[in-house]
Amino acid sequence: MTDEEQQVIRQVYIAASGGNTSINEHSYVLFEEGLAVCCGDSVFCLAVPDLTLLWQTKADTITCFGVFAHENDLIVHGELSISRLTKEGAIIWQFSASDIFVSLTSTINFRIEGRTIYVIDWDGIMYEVDAETGRLLREYREQPSADQLRATANIDTEKDVRGKLESLSKGLRSLFLRLLSFFRND
Repeated sequence: MTDEEQQVIRQVYIAASGGNTSINEHSYVLFEEGLAVCCGDSVFCLAVPDLTLLWQTKADTITCFGVFAHENDLIVHGELSISRLTKEGAIIWQFSASDIFVSLTSTINFRIEGRTIYVIDWDGIMYEVDAETGRLLREYREQPSADQLRATANIDTEKDVRGKLESLSKGLRSLFLRLLSFFRND
């Protein structure tokens, strides 16, 4: 937190297991009870202004991409789950599908409109989920699957990517050894 002159007056360090959570406009929600922040596989709620931890909830097994205020609760867009939490951190429901909730082609992977959550998975399937109950309302193919895109765009196969990574790794190792040799000779 900062004061009027933008001087830091309080700070807190948050860490969790799971994947990385990028900082974006949906990484946090400020509400009357506190500040909810996504970090790794969890959502943390901090009291404002003292930043003490009120609660922590593991909302996904991998990573949480965003948290959204919805009515009197929070909706969490995770990599493997969409969750609804109370503002006290209790899980009301969770919804998972056949793949991760990330899309190669859609610029909007997740949105809430009224009582419906729209989320696209890796295979291009759009899920419409009831925000109140977490029940699936409808699913349909919104866009080509990752495999279809790979086939039509001539994207490298996993074997090609592994080969390139191994080559890069050997090159980096060689560079590291040359640098080490250079510094040892100085």
